[in-house]
Amino acid sequence: MGVMTTGNRAESASSVAGGYRYYALFVIVLVGVFNAADRGILPILAEQVKADLAISDAQLAVLHGAAFITLYTLLGIPAARLADRMSRPHLLAGGLAIWSCSTAFGAFAARFETLATARLGVGVGEATANPTTHSMLCDYFPVRLRSRVIATYLCGLFFGGGMATAVGGYLVGSWAIRCGQFALCSMRSWQAAFLIMGVPGLLVALLALRLREPLRGASEGIPTIPPRTGHWRAALFDLLNVLPFAASVLLIKERAPGAARRNLVGAAVIIITAALLILLTGDSVQWIALSFGVYAIMSWCQRIARVDPSLAKLTLRTRSFVYAVLGFSAMGAMTGAVHFWMFPYAIREFGVGAAEVGLTLGPITAAGAIIGALGGSAIADIVRGRDPRGYLLWSILTLALFSFALVGMIFSPNLATYSVAALVFTIFSYAWSAGSGAQVQDLVLPRMRATTSAVNALSITLATLALGPYWVGWLAQRNSSLFGAMLSILVFAPIAGLLLWIAARTVAIDQSSKWERVDDPA
Repeated sequence: MGVMTTGNRAESASSVAGGYRYYALFVIVLVGVFNAADRGILPILAEQVKADLAISDAQLAVLHGAAFITLYTLLGIPAARLADRMSRPHLLAGGLAIWSCSTAFGAFAARFETLATARLGVGVGEATANPTTHSMLCDYFPVRLRSRVIATYLCGLFFGGGMATAVGGYLVGSWAIRCGQFALCSMRSWQAAFLIMGVPGLLVALLALRLREPLRGASEGIPTIPPRTGHWRAALFDLLNVLPFAASVLLIKERAPGAARRNLVGAAVIIITAALLILLTGDSVQWIALSFGVYAIMSWCQRIARVDPSLAKLTLRTRSFVYAVLGFSAMGAMTGAVHFWMFPYAIREFGVGAAEVGLTLGPITAAGAIIGALGGSAIADIVRGRDPRGYLLWSILTLALFSFALVGMIFSPNLATYSVAALVFTIFSYAWSAGSGAQVQDLVLPRMRATTSAVNALSITLATLALGPYWVGWLAQRNSSLFGAMLSILVFAPIAGLLLWIAARTVAIDQSSKWERVDDPA
């Protein structure tokens, strides 16, 4: 990247000064609202989708997790590379247009496979969201406002999730009455919800497209411009490095036969494991999709070990890092499962309609997410300031608290009690998220933060969307009991707690010795 001249620097700085940066924040928050809404609309529609498409609980979980996560995982790192090199407003607008169209396309699905394809498209588009939005916000605003600005964006995500639940529930309950006003009575309520949630995103994409590109690095006094060419080539190279067998071919081309051999062995183990799980469960889409994600993470970690030994030493070869990421992923499996199934569970167990559940739980979960994320991050920082193990200890405490809240949800006698327990669960299930990201950053050097964050986020996302919800769905289908399946997710609690406690035993030493353990000037 090149450094901007003084003249260009002043011109670019003035272009995002004053009120414009807050307009840009407003547009980016809108993007976040539809990011979460399009991803989170399915749970409140689950019962209608299941009935109309004649699919199982396990397939419902596949639609929510595995179908979405496949391309999201594969494209996450290439999308981040593009965000570092090309016009971020154009990339963000393109991604939003893709996932909005994919959401709307779900309205015309008549089979499980068609809806799964639509969910794949949502994953393609949303892979662009986080790297572009976080990068742009950090360049629009000065460092002293950065955490508040990102927190504002996160609140947009939480609002979008609650909005999707409330709007979806309302449409399920009232579409049969309202459809005549739009001459769309041939469309089912869940189809209307997908269409209504998808189309407005295209209008927001036009707003995003017209945003000014902020000067990279200006907020930190190091304004730079990216290279004008080669960004698609770089992104393609990153993609090939996580595609099955393509990564092995690249390793052979780079004259690294040992690394290529290990990659092929890893791929073989993943394929065999997936084949056995397909035979056991019969859900090929779930395990093929999850295999792509696991392979992508494995290949990327293998590349890190080759091209950046210092980064590998502080992450893949550091005990506290590995156990922390595994522990956070186990927590993600729990929270992801409950956040998906809490709506179908309330409908089935309490005999109430999706409209009542959506309008009750939608605002509650949105408020709980905001309270948990903002309050939890503040408490986590306080605890970390007093103890180097603070982020991990806070995560263990929140794990215990939301596990007790989950028990309260499962054994609630009515929707009112269930809603209170769901609020407590939501608060503490989001209260550890910021601390998990901060913890992995504590273990690495400044230049390693983006890659470290990506590996951590991909691991947690796989567990949150593809593993936890499927676990509950498969057990519910097998035993014809969502009650028992929801209760079973508690098995992850002691696993997560043990992993985080093991990480906490050495994290203080690993954090304090990171500079001494690597020969790195950064």
